[in-house]
Amino acid sequence: MKEYQDYYIAFIDILGFKQLINDKSCNEIAEIYDSIRHIRILYKIIGNGDNEKSEPIIPISEINFKVMSDSVCIYIKANIQNSLLALVFICMDFQSRMLEFKTPILLRGAITKGQLFSEDDIVFGPGFVKAYTMEEKNASVPRIII
Repeated sequence: MKEYQDYYIAFIDILGFKQLINDKSCNEIAEIYDSIRHIRILYKIIGNGDNEKSEPIIPISEINFKVMSDSVCIYIKANIQNSLLALVFICMDFQSRMLEFKTPILLRGAITKGQLFSEDDIVFGPGFVKAYTMEEKNASVPRIII
């Protein structure tokens, strides 16, 4: 039986995307999505001295992405320790990468905790709708709200 699970969900809109489509080459637009594939994540230091090593604060395999044209959804199961912290960091990193483009790209989005169903290429649920609605109605200027 298929059921919803609790996730932290970021719904992010790439602002001015229609203009980007008209002004930029396919390769330049693809660079936006390449930057998503090469996200930076937070690491924690374990041990000390010669035994010191670092590891991700959450497993990279637990970070999920869904890209639909100018909308990016990033989601992580809420029961994973540090999942909200990791998601906030990923969103900050994505924002900073977009500002580094020759023509800076602005983002608007929202992060929420809610119920989500995710299987293969299918993502839906009340948490997704809540994040989308918050992005559309509450984050009226370029920013990512929680």
